[in-house]
Amino acid sequence: MTDIGVATKNFGSSLNQKQVFAEIMVEAIEMTNLADPRITKTLPMNKLRAVLPLMGRNAVSKQLDEFEHSFVSGSAPTGFPMKLFKDRVRLAKTDEAGFESDIGDPLVAQKSQAAEDLASNLNDLIAKQIAITPKEVTGQDWTSVSPLVLIGSMVNSMRPNIPSAIVMGTEAYTQYISALGDKVYSGGTEADLKKGIALVPGYAIPIFSSLDIDNNDASGSKGINLISNKTPGIVLGTGPIKMRSWDDADDGAEYWQYDIWRTPFSNVRQDATNKNLGVIHSETTG
Repeated sequence: MTDIGVATKNFGSSLNQKQVFAEIMVEAIEMTNLADPRITKTLPMNKLRAVLPLMGRNAVSKQLDEFEHSFVSGSAPTGFPMKLFKDRVRLAKTDEAGFESDIGDPLVAQKSQAAEDLASNLNDLIAKQIAITPKEVTGQDWTSVSPLVLIGSMVNSMRPNIPSAIVMGTEAYTQYISALGDKVYSGGTEADLKKGIALVPGYAIPIFSSLDIDNNDASGSKGINLISNKTPGIVLGTGPIKMRSWDDADDGAEYWQYDIWRTPFSNVRQDATNKNLGVIHSETTG
């Protein structure tokens, strides 16, 4: 489950607690498209606070001769501080609900709602991180110029980092498919797409479209973000899961509670102007 930001580590959990949790998370996986590993690099953490060690901007010394020393130039070795916050899920089942339910499991609707809320929250958090100080490329009108021209400029701007995904707002994707027509799905198989909805011809980069980009991108629904998961542009720190369940005699109800520590981060690596090396942003101006 680490691909959606949930580590497998837990404390004092019973079989019943794990079963309820697993049912929630399996459903949440299907809806958390921005946590796809081609967009977001998952980083398991042993503690709730950590510092990710980083080298200077130039960590490689070129073509050294005999007895020539290597060094880190540009800046001294540093670190990226990370602190995890938690999402909490709480479910409740009254005695009456257990006795009177005609659907078998009275928690069905609650579990589905919890899965939807967890997915929605994580998608929103990742979209916010994507929008933090990306490198910019001037936009183009996709209603008159092929989208591949702008995407090619974004790919070149990201080099030598390798793009792994494009995340578009909904209007940008509508213009994309309108411009490319039957070429939208060329360049790969359905297995290549996974949670992506198309592949960029000539680049084989999977495309994702999200309302969360609409809500958080400076360009709204016309925003376009090229992302590298190797740089990485976005990191998802994942921590422990704390499971609790109890029977409250006064309430006449059973409760299940799950605390999930996970938080996305961006700008782990920056250029000289403090722009995210792993995210290139542009927009369609049409």
